[in-house]
Amino acid sequence: MVANEMKMKSMLTLRSETTNDQLCIEVVQSECVASNSLHEQEGEVVADVVADYVDYVELISGQILDISNEKENEDEAIQVENEVVITNKQHEHIALDQIYQDKETLKIVPSHYAIINSFQFYVNPTNNVMFEVQNGDKKSIVDLGLRTCTCNWFQMDQLPCAHVIAVLKKVNHHPYDYCSTYYKKETMISAYEQIVYSVGNRETWEIPETIKSMSLYPP
Repeated sequence: MVANEMKMKSMLTLRSETTNDQLCIEVVQSECVASNSLHEQEGEVVADVVADYVDYVELISGQILDISNEKENEDEAIQVENEVVITNKQHEHIALDQIYQDKETLKIVPSHYAIINSFQFYVNPTNNVMFEVQNGDKKSIVDLGLRTCTCNWFQMDQLPCAHVIAVLKKVNHHPYDYCSTYYKKETMISAYEQIVYSVGNRETWEIPETIKSMSLYPP
């Protein structure tokens, strides 16, 4: 309930910041004790003030409604966007009309999907780190703790072989974590962090005789 103009403006300002509740304002007029002429004049002033209040209420209500509609439309757009745009490069489901966040994701996701679905491996855990991987009539033993596989490719290349990747898929581990640090980008960058000096003119080299007499053979 609002009794004067100051309270009315304060109420409408507060209401413009709150869109959850209904707006209900009742204007209270005080009794007139003056003469008839003064009463009529005051009545006209009060009528004008009430009319201004009504216009102000309609204006604020319209603004509040517009803001609410814009917020709802924005939330709907964000929700739809999150539902259809694929951002995970390890996404495992391919379907029509899928949208990817960038070209790199579009390139990696189908490759990842093809590799996973080409596996015919059956993984049987022995304990938390050892697994038996069966591929037809062949079996391999993978040890994630020692990072070994009986096919020996995991040890030689220090990269996950097909059997290890099948196990990592089973336990929901990322293959990147089981690659040697020598294959990682950070290691390649760190190898060239230091200054590489030029060797200079070959004709000015001073090579010791012990070095000149050495013979180098191909590996």
